Amino acid sequence: MTTAVLAACYQANGHHNQPTPEHLNALMYPIFSLWLFSRLFLLNLNLNPSRKTPMTSSPISKSPFTALAFLAVAASLTLSGCATAPGAAFTEAKAAAADKTSVYIYRRDRLFAAAMSFPVEVDAKPVGALYNASFLNLNLEPGKHTITVKPGGFAKDFSLDTQAVPGSTQFVEFDLNGGLLANMFFIGSELLERPQDKALADLKLLKSAK
Repeated sequence: MTTAVLAACYQANGHHNQPTPEHLNALMYPIFSLWLFSRLFLLNLNLNPSRKTPMTSSPISKSPFTALAFLAVAASLTLSGCATAPGAAFTEAKAAAADKTSVYIYRRDRLFAAAMSFPVEVDAKPVGALYNASFLNLNLEPGKHTITVKPGGFAKDFSLDTQAVPGSTQFVEFDLNGGLLANMFFIGSELLERPQDKALADLKLLKSAK
């Protein structure tokens, strides 16, 4: 039943195809994590000797209906208000001016963290945010730059030093770790330079973040 509910929610959030097992696994992970942390929190209350009146029971630990309700709330928090890119769909890469560098920074479609947008900085200056399945197109001065994506929460910032070549178009992906290995610390995610052929294939499925 839970899988059917998640599949229905997945399609209700703009996905017209049936969710793959990877999509469902990516969604179940944050829901299970929230449930597990709540159980650990309640266990800590039970075992904490500093409490004058230890908690001997909890509604979540005793009632399966409460646990299911918690999962439903977690699912709604995961799916509702998904951060979607406001811009137009990608059509083709823009050519850079002779004295500038056109840089595409993008994030592919992942169900995990789909409701989150990640601020992006270049040389410690905000330039926008990456939504799920979106891209930013920046015109940079030639030379060395540091691109940073900031997932927030428990995650570290992801930075990449790149050399902007005048008159060229370059591509950088925030490769978000999804599926069974998805985690709130974003361990396994990377900020990577991509070759043009791969980047263009990825960008065809994305929308502008601006």
